[in-house]
Amino acid sequence: MERSFLKGNLKKRCLCLLVFIFLLWVHGWSQVTLLDVDRAALVSRADIHLDRPVSRRQGGMPVGNGVMGSLVWTTPSMMKFQINRVDVYASNAWSNSFNWRDSDYGFGVGFVDIDFGGYGPGVFTEEATRQHLHVYDGFLSLRGAGVRVRVMAWHAGDVMAVEIIDERAEGQPVCVNLRMLRPPEVRTRSHLARSSVADREGTILLAQRFSEEYASGKYYCGSMLAARVTGRTATVRYPDPMTVQLILAPGKGAYTVWLGSAASFSEDDDLQETVMRQLDAASSKGFPALLEENRTWWHDFWSRSFIRLHSEDGEAEFVEKHYTYYLYVMASSSRGAYPPRFGGMIWKTGGDYCRWGAMHWYHNLSCYYRSLPEAGRWELMEPMYRMYEGMYRSCAIAARQYWGTKGIWIPETVGFDGLEELPEEIAREARDLYLLRKPWELRSLEFRRFADKKHPHCSPWNWKGPGQWINGEWVYHSLHGDPFGYLVHIPTTTAKVAYMFWLRYDYTRDKEWLRNHAYPMLKGTAEFFVNFPNLRVGTDGRYHLHNMNNHEPVRGCQDPMESIAAMKGILPLAIRSSRILGVDADLRQRWQNVLDSLTTLPTNEDVNSLTPRRPGEPVIWTAGRKPYEGGKTHWGRLIPVVYYDLCTLENPDTLLHLVANNSFDHAYPDVGPGYPVHVLSRANIAAALMGRKKEIRYMLPSQIRQTPELISRFIGEEAREAGIMDNRMTMREGKEAIGIQRLGRMSAGLQYALLQSVPAHPGEEPVIRVFPAWPEEWDADFSLTARGGFQVSSSMKKGEIVFVELRSLAGENCRIRNPWGEKTPVVLYRDGRKTERIEGSLLQFKTGKGERIILVPAGKTLEQVKRSLQ
Repeated sequence: MERSFLKGNLKKRCLCLLVFIFLLWVHGWSQVTLLDVDRAALVSRADIHLDRPVSRRQGGMPVGNGVMGSLVWTTPSMMKFQINRVDVYASNAWSNSFNWRDSDYGFGVGFVDIDFGGYGPGVFTEEATRQHLHVYDGFLSLRGAGVRVRVMAWHAGDVMAVEIIDERAEGQPVCVNLRMLRPPEVRTRSHLARSSVADREGTILLAQRFSEEYASGKYYCGSMLAARVTGRTATVRYPDPMTVQLILAPGKGAYTVWLGSAASFSEDDDLQETVMRQLDAASSKGFPALLEENRTWWHDFWSRSFIRLHSEDGEAEFVEKHYTYYLYVMASSSRGAYPPRFGGMIWKTGGDYCRWGAMHWYHNLSCYYRSLPEAGRWELMEPMYRMYEGMYRSCAIAARQYWGTKGIWIPETVGFDGLEELPEEIAREARDLYLLRKPWELRSLEFRRFADKKHPHCSPWNWKGPGQWINGEWVYHSLHGDPFGYLVHIPTTTAKVAYMFWLRYDYTRDKEWLRNHAYPMLKGTAEFFVNFPNLRVGTDGRYHLHNMNNHEPVRGCQDPMESIAAMKGILPLAIRSSRILGVDADLRQRWQNVLDSLTTLPTNEDVNSLTPRRPGEPVIWTAGRKPYEGGKTHWGRLIPVVYYDLCTLENPDTLLHLVANNSFDHAYPDVGPGYPVHVLSRANIAAALMGRKKEIRYMLPSQIRQTPELISRFIGEEAREAGIMDNRMTMREGKEAIGIQRLGRMSAGLQYALLQSVPAHPGEEPVIRVFPAWPEEWDADFSLTARGGFQVSSSMKKGEIVFVELRSLAGENCRIRNPWGEKTPVVLYRDGRKTERIEGSLLQFKTGKGERIILVPAGKTLEQVKRSLQ
């Protein structure tokens, strides 16, 4: 009996051991990918190497932690920084003090100079300077005559660290300066900016306080910048009222300069204590430990997705390098409470001024955020989501006050906290004027006086044209002599923002995100449009929208393309979301009724088309229908392709695709080598989503390269002359409006050319396609995110797709187009085990959450596929 018990126990142990070995095997396969990628080597291809100083300060090397950062540049004797933060705004939506263009400001915290002494030829000379921006490890190394430097921004706190090894033969004093961005006290109407310098326990400090009082409240924003040194004794000096210095004792060897910052919208917050704690935490670790900690963070960041490209002419590598660099800049600047503003970001170098001020333009902001869902970089999108959610209440009030509708109105241009609430008598008149129920020339004196104080960049007041100072007053004129400014009558930013919220749900299938974040935006957008006073049923029995803009260029037209496309795209998403969540059945029916009776997308065949079809011309989409007030009539023809999934490769409507391709050919004829693609152009995105491989091959590198004329077609000579700077950025928007808009636009087109996950119609289940618009001349490997909750990896060599690997993030059913054509059977491997054979054009199969599935063409094995990747 005892022997039988032992024998049974041994069997159980063996069985458990076999199960354990099997689970280890399965787990191992679930962690293995066929793509063997040296991430360090791949990402480092995006490094910047310079054997000289940068040619201008705006071309300095970017170092940031997503909240604070600076470009780093040199003079012969100094390293120079302007520390900026994403959460420092001099004023808010209620301000009455900045009523002329480019006058509001923000983001800047202070100047920092590390002065190595002005003796002799200097340290950072043309001959001695070497710079290397390490993209994979996230730091900058800099070498001068007798000096070696490393600069990093701590990922876990708002501290930048500058390690200096001074090897000069004769020890010279070094000075660290904190300098104000403006005089200690500056008053602009009701706005007051105060700055002060101080020191505490060997740390020098620079404080800023912005305040403004208005009828219904008070605005405040404060910031603190601090510097201290470890590894070298230092004394404090105040050379002038705007500067505080640390004077370091002469000597050779290593020391570290620590720069900390903090900001708050509450006067009660002790920013000095905050910044001192951060400096204590960072400096106690020491530079080597902090750098290693940062490397770990950056290596994890780079492990989550990638693109690797190759072509014989080097063009593919050129595109890949700039894509990787784009992700580096976004990771360095977009992890705070607010998104970096499109022009300047956290890279301003010239103090407060930045062309276009401190407001956010969504059209420009979208350049940075449109490509992040496919890269799976949700943490980098959080600032954008937080900002627009944070202004939800003010946008709901604005929809009622300015337009007499329900839901929300997110203006194209808006402050970080939304729009102010208007006095009701002003709101009533604004509605009558903007909806054209009251003649513009009859606006009241009270309305004029109220508008006088408002910033003309803010969408509702953008009808205010240029002006001049006369007898101490800023006198302006209406842009067009009517309420149609470039930005006033744009309803579609609301839809574009809501669509970005929807995409996060569709990529992750996170129902809580849908319930708490995406659906309120979709519902608010749907309610805005269906209750809009100027949406009316015409004689044809269809709903038409009257007297609105088609983005900026087309003013006051009927049925603007952007708005009709937005309704056709967003209403289905609101309807589907309400069904998923089981809410708002009554609203859902109303939305469906409007959708069913909505007018068609405008084309040149319409009798009242803005650009009527000429004999022999193909049918193309147009910007809208007459009547209209004026402006360019070609804007936004490809919106049904670029947004909302109205025209996708999955849509079977051949007529729709014919019009789309006609429209593309009309807008972008004869694409070839050197074809110009503007900084803000969505041509790459449209080309990719339409499967146009030839155009992708030429348009991607073209949008990166630019020409001075394309970088700045109308902004000014300084931006034009700057061109593409040493840091791969431009000043396309004007002086100090430093940014990488063109790289964001290019990255979106690149990713869609490699991987698409789109439905046949808005709100339906997406279908994955690999390499849907990829030129066969370019080899590519990638790992990106697809809708439905999948991480997709694949490889194309010499025009042939080698395999497709899927990791199921949400356990959803997978729908994928057969990469090898409908006549080629496909073999599935689940967690390393060959499980099934499927065939056809559309491949469909169930997945489990966390499961890894590899697809190979019949006749190939995993080993054969992997060998072909070597």
